[in-house]
Amino acid sequence: MPGNVQRRWDPVDRYDDILFRDSLALQAGELNDIQDMLRHRTKSVSDAIFKDGDLVDGAACVVDLTYVGNPNEALANLADGKVYIQGQVRDVASSSKVILDNTVVEIGIKLVNATVDEFGDPDLRDQATGSVNFGEPGAHRNQWTVSWALSTEDLTGSEFFSCPYSN
Repeated sequence: MPGNVQRRWDPVDRYDDILFRDSLALQAGELNDIQDMLRHRTKSVSDAIFKDGDLVDGAACVVDLTYVGNPNEALANLADGKVYIQGQVRDVASSSKVILDNTVVEIGIKLVNATVDEFGDPDLRDQATGSVNFGEPGAHRNQWTVSWALSTEDLTGSEFFSCPYSN
C-alpha cells in the first residue's frame, strides 16, 4: 500500500457511521474508513455463513486417480466457479494440477494482492477533460488475483486457502 494512504478505522473503536459536517473538507482517509467499515460489516455477516475456501458455485475439485500421464501421478481437474475468500465471493478460472503419488497435498485457492497505480493503469488518471486536474494521478486500487493452487507449490507473496474436494 502506498505510504500516503490513511486508514484509521478500527473495529475496537465501535464507530458505526462517519458523520460528514457542513463546510468542512472531506478527508481522503474518511473515504478509506468508509470502505473498511463496510468491508468489516459485510465480512462479519458472510463469515457466519461461509468459511474461507468454501465453494459457492461450481468450482468443483475432482481428482482423477486413473490419470495416464504417469503411473505415479494423479490429475486434479479444477472447474471454474465462485469461492468464498476473505469476506467476498471471488471468481476462479478452471485449471488442472498434477499431484505426485504418495504426496500429501491440499487443493485450494491462491490469493495474490497487488496495488495498481496510474503507471500500471493509465485510466487511473483524472479523466475530466478541461479541468485543472486533468491527467493527474488519482487513487490507487487493490487488485486481487485468484487461482487454483496446491499446498506444495511456491506460495510466496500469496495467501493459500484449502478447499473441500471429491474424488
